[in-house]
Amino acid sequence: MFAAVGLFAAVSLGTLSLVNLLQGATRVGAQGFGGHQDALDQVSDCCRFDILRWEAAQVTRFALTLALVPPLRKVTDEDLATVRRFFSLTRDIARADFDLNREGVGAQRASLAERLEGLKNQQEKLRPKTERVIAALVTNKLQESGLSKPMPLRPDLVWPPVAFTMQRPPSVLVVSPRSEIKQERLWVLEPGLTDTQIENLEQDTEALGWSSIVEPTGGYSTYPTIISNTSGQSFAVNSAAHEWSHTYLFFKPLGGNYFRSREMRSINETVADIIGRETSAAVMQQYFPASPTQGGSDGAAPAFDFRSEMRETRLEAERLLARGNVTGAEAYMEERRQRFVQRGYNIRRLNQAYFAFHGAYADSPGSVSPIGPQLDALFQKTGSLHAFVAAIEDVASFDEYNALLRNYGIQEVTP
Repeated sequence: MFAAVGLFAAVSLGTLSLVNLLQGATRVGAQGFGGHQDALDQVSDCCRFDILRWEAAQVTRFALTLALVPPLRKVTDEDLATVRRFFSLTRDIARADFDLNREGVGAQRASLAERLEGLKNQQEKLRPKTERVIAALVTNKLQESGLSKPMPLRPDLVWPPVAFTMQRPPSVLVVSPRSEIKQERLWVLEPGLTDTQIENLEQDTEALGWSSIVEPTGGYSTYPTIISNTSGQSFAVNSAAHEWSHTYLFFKPLGGNYFRSREMRSINETVADIIGRETSAAVMQQYFPASPTQGGSDGAAPAFDFRSEMRETRLEAERLLARGNVTGAEAYMEERRQRFVQRGYNIRRLNQAYFAFHGAYADSPGSVSPIGPQLDALFQKTGSLHAFVAAIEDVASFDEYNALLRNYGIQEVTP
């Protein structure tokens, strides 16, 4: 137990340092973390995510869990069955919630509400074990990839330990100028905001002359990290590895310079995307090869290429904005949003702020940054996940990033 508490104290030392930095990191300005607070910031004062309060509630739980319930050393078929059942319930909950939202008042609605609550209770009972199993699977793959060394005296753990909780993660309020696609401000918001609260936040920022959007997130890089409890199985494993990557990189120059510039944020997020993608693929292939949440293809060409269509939308919107046609660009994006909805993509808002947020993830369909293809090329050239991370983790600036690309013969393209 003392070893586990000591381990947690070591992790928490870095985490507390991070928390001290992040007391104001529910606000990210155009030039990075922190900065002068102004009237625009007051819009989000009501709803910002309280990191310190969240950490206070989680660190003790995680420390005791680590001390009293050691991580799994070997995953059994029963463990895997628990994970499958958890995500089967996730799908059942989504369908039940949809049915409930379609139903009016009366006995039928009450029955649906009771069923939905029962499903959520069943899922919650499975959550702690599901978290332990996924953490073990991700840990195993990180060890196999050589990405991280085992902890001294704890060979069943990597550094930092894979630690997360599956619950509803925070959302973000993103603000961009109307005249261009650029993240001017981002605030991290409390989970579970109502539709009215979301609408008020967007309306209040737009009343000040900005484009804005409140977007959900799939996870959040506290420690333990937060993973969405409504996601599918493959996405959850991906998110666990992605969010772990941010914790790992926090102790490296790359993560330490996350807020240095827009480009450094994009590099960090894309590196985490690659780690999450590769780790998730390895876990799913070995342990859940027939999982319905992996998706699949019958070989037929897709009737609607979402990625291509979204990139086309981004490029055309930027072209209209560059010509000063703000009204035309906004009308075009709304027209395209309706097209996406008709094709089954439930995009609530599509505007400058949407692209400013999703553009930070260089492999996102909403991004036109070359960073995604560049890092994919670096991954291919280095030959393994371990070599890829070793090559990129010491990059502390965009100039160093470009120098790394030159060393590997990858073409530099300034975003």
